[in-house]
Amino acid sequence: MEETHRILVLSSGKQDCINLCSALTQTDIPIEISEVSPETMTWQNTTYDCIFLLDHQLSITNTFDTINKLLLAITNTPIIVILNEDREQDATQIIDSGATECITHSECCPQNLAKILRLCIQLSNAGK
Repeated sequence: MEETHRILVLSSGKQDCINLCSALTQTDIPIEISEVSPETMTWQNTTYDCIFLLDHQLSITNTFDTINKLLLAITNTPIIVILNEDREQDATQIIDSGATECITHSECCPQNLAKILRLCIQLSNAGK
């Protein structure tokens, strides 16, 4: 039996969070999802296999700040930032700030998320 992987979803918007979590649970990967708002996150050292940051309501500065806090508090964990289509031009800067990958909301289908999760799990395991 495959191990269950811990996923953190950071989002200020409930509906987008529900949509992402629904798509994640439709993958063939056993996962346990924790959902929290970046504003209420306790930046403690917790272990996750992957972190998804839905940044639709964050300014680019807040996105960078959140990524920096994650990198300090939760080390060796891939961070996937999900952008609105109108923010795609920010992807390079976001990856340069420490995110593992940026995708758009339209790319959040179970098949794409399964590929991303597998890569993140490999990266997470390599960092342990």
